[in-house]
Amino acid sequence: MSRPVGIGVGAAGRVLLALLLWASMNRDAAGIPHVVRRMLAGEVLYADANPPLAFLLGLPPVWLADILGVPPAWRGRARC
Repeated sequence: MSRPVGIGVGAAGRVLLALLLWASMNRDAAGIPHVVRRMLAGEVLYADANPPLAFLLGLPPVWLADILGVPPAWRGRARC
């Protein structure tokens, strides 16, 4: 990777990270990490039906945040 391309990619990454940390979570999205953590803890949810796709897509980032020890204040801003 050439130097100008590397600088551009690095700058774009910083802008994306700043936007993710700046964005606030609405009320509807705030419940997703809570339900996902309950699923990761082994609680059986949606026994009669399939869980919504938002919960399934939320599993990897919430699991990774728990493994890495991301502070709860940062999780809300980064939506995980």
